Amino acid sequence: MLHHGLIDAVVPLAERNLARPEALRLLAVMSSEASSASHPAHAWFVERYDRVRTLVENGFRSDIAQGRLPADIEAAKAAYAFVALWDGLQLQWLIDPAFDLVAALSKGLRTQLGRTP
Repeated sequence: MLHHGLIDAVVPLAERNLARPEALRLLAVMSSEASSASHPAHAWFVERYDRVRTLVENGFRSDIAQGRLPADIEAAKAAYAFVALWDGLQLQWLIDPAFDLVAALSKGLRTQLGRTP
């Protein structure tokens, strides 16, 4: 996944997600409902987000080590922001499918990580 860097690997995943709007919609609804600790899916979503953030954090660390990202990026904090950006943009796309999610995600990540577009 990280052969060409995390940012470059994310774009094809985002494009793939666009082909499955109902899955994105289900994820958005369920994750919101499961934010309550009493929800039956709460633990599953906690574990899912932990896994996703860990993968992203490791990707950032790898990119930093290979000189693709600035050394001063705090990988753990950047991973939280990455997940928030992606989830938020997917929700915006569900509301307005004319919105260019892929372009916004790519630009948002490059801006967040101090890369030129």
